[in-house]
Amino acid sequence: MLWKLAPAPRTAARIKLMGIVLFLLPSRLATLLATDVIALTSARVHLNACLGIILIFCFRNTYYEFRVTK
Repeated sequence: MLWKLAPAPRTAARIKLMGIVLFLLPSRLATLLATDVIALTSARVHLNACLGIILIFCFRNTYYEFRVTK
């Protein structure tokens, strides 16, 4: 059942590309774009997009905190 949630290879590549773009953008703009991406994804990839974006923001915050404190 869970395998049906996996996006097609092309969609997975788009989500990864959007993740890289969101990582490089300033926080407020990235948040706006992330909500647009979630709104535009189909039900099939909605969960994957949400999880990917959450992981990107967690990693991004950790990276910036490490960079500032170093």
